[in-house]
Amino acid sequence: MEKGKIAEIIGAIVMLFSVYMFFDKRGGLGFFVLLIGAIVFGIGKKSENENKNYVPR
Repeated sequence: MEKGKIAEIIGAIVMLFSVYMFFDKRGGLGFFVLLIGAIVFGIGKKSENENKNYVPR
């Protein structure tokens, strides 16, 4: 499995956990966790897109 795909999966799991934290009376910390998850998910997507556009010469 590629690193980008793993980062994407971890980011999605962290974002889902942040939703749980919002409803568990930890809203501020949940928002911080949401930001971290979104950054990790974005890094995974970016590396996936970079690998997809590679054209050998």
